[in-house]
Amino acid sequence: MNLWFTEQMVTKRWYACKELYDTEKVYVEDLGYWCISWLICRRIVTLFIEPMKDRQILSEEMEYILFGNIRAILSVHGRFLSELTSLCFDGNGKDRFESVCVGKLLLYYTPFMKLYSYSMDNQV
Repeated sequence: MNLWFTEQMVTKRWYACKELYDTEKVYVEDLGYWCISWLICRRIVTLFIEPMKDRQILSEEMEYILFGNIRAILSVHGRFLSELTSLCFDGNGKDRFESVCVGKLLLYYTPFMKLYSYSMDNQV
């Protein structure tokens, strides 16, 4: 294999791994903000949800469909980001994007992504 081709592969690998890491980091941060906002607003939401449940306008199932998976999704992505960070950075914070192998990590977490299928199947 010629040197130019190898360097080009390393560069592409670096950008791909960096993009995966950056995207996951932003996604987890956004999920976290949403959950914090949701917890803060829970009191307000409860003022509407409880009366709707009392009047049988909102079922337990519908409440779960609307709000149920977000904490599980945040938990999975938080763990994924933590493991991805451990793979992508050494102890000094220097990135290892050019040599990291994320395939096993992605394969491990693939079944957990089924959390989305339930949410997507129940979208109106």
